[in-house]
Amino acid sequence: ITPQGIEILAGTKTELMAAYLALLGYSGGPGNCLGIDPAFLGHSLPTGGSVSDTLTLSNTCPAPLNFSISLPVQGLEWLSVLPETGQIPANGSVSITVSFDAANIWPGNYGGEFFVLVEDSV
Repeated sequence: ITPQGIEILAGTKTELMAAYLALLGYSGGPGNCLGIDPAFLGHSLPTGGSVSDTLTLSNTCPAPLNFSISLPVQGLEWLSVLPETGQIPANGSVSITVSFDAANIWPGNYGGEFFVLVEDSV
């Protein structure tokens, strides 16, 4: 806070917007209701091997949340997520299957990420 007003320093537009919203007391949208467990999945697979894990999306809000899952980059054929869309019940959860398949990739270390987007179902 300066004599001329409030000064917000940020390195990017996104950081500036986040600081501005925090200043106004904005607590966020439906993303604040979303829980993801576990936050990280990892495996060591032999060539041609595959494995699946269960990821739990939970909703702590009193209203259902619609979700969609996206892979942000091409070239992640070894990674799949099902279902890609759906609804998490109010104060409930859904299970997501995350599969890793090393059948058609060269030996090596691979990494990837996917995004879970949520919105109110209303």
